[in-house]
Amino acid sequence: MRFRKVKSEDYQKIVKLTSGVWDGSDYIPLVFEKWLKEGNGYFYCLEDKHNQLIALGRLLLFEDEVGWLEGLRVAPSYQNRGFGREMARKMIQLAKSLDIKTLYFSTYFGNVKSISINEKMGFSRIEVYTNLQLDTLTSGSNVTVFPSSFSFHGFVSNDWVFFPAKAETIVNFLPACEFVEISGCRIIFSRNIKFPDTLEISWLDSSKVNEKVIRGAISFAKSKGYKRMHLMLKAGSHLEPFLKNGFYYFEKSEDVYLYKGEVEKLKLI
Repeated sequence: MRFRKVKSEDYQKIVKLTSGVWDGSDYIPLVFEKWLKEGNGYFYCLEDKHNQLIALGRLLLFEDEVGWLEGLRVAPSYQNRGFGREMARKMIQLAKSLDIKTLYFSTYFGNVKSISINEKMGFSRIEVYTNLQLDTLTSGSNVTVFPSSFSFHGFVSNDWVFFPAKAETIVNFLPACEFVEISGCRIIFSRNIKFPDTLEISWLDSSKVNEKVIRGAISFAKSKGYKRMHLMLKAGSHLEPFLKNGFYYFEKSEDVYLYKGEVEKLKLI
């Protein structure tokens, strides 16, 4: 078994490995080229002695000492045999070799085995979110959107990626980022990193959200040529303004867990 960087010639193998994930709609084939080219990303795999891919994983560096884990996948024929745990070990060892101090990752509430493995390794759940998306942009309303600048806190997100809300990180990692104010609600918009036709609500002041704000956000998305919208809404925030305007979640609300681990304290079980 060999731990190595993913190469361009691995594409078809990765398409095959991920074909059964999310009913065949896994995003990894869509971002394959991007992940290979990004200088601050480490896209790795486990390979058996016959050069078949066993597992995948990616480490993204936000800052010198902060990293993000994503894309952990295990080939169907190798599942339930400890290879997911082994891939997680390898990625943590990689993080240590890069002097990363803190790691984050997010996962769906239903990934019970993955959650169990990572919690045993020492990762702690720090936040819960609801994954919301809007597939068809309605007419919205003619609400004035003001360019703005403001302070922010907590975490900023794009798709399933979260990072601490720091100005430099936001500029570097949120494509087509815009700070706006709609009816008194401060919002950070960006282009979704996996689906370019989707406008991401990367951060908002959830205490100020109402239906007028959401309708204004939808109009803003349409005016920019987007086809869909997405956001991660922090647990405890009001869902109703989103649901009344066509946003939906999957199996249940509060379905996304954000985890944090201090690398030196993680156990390579």
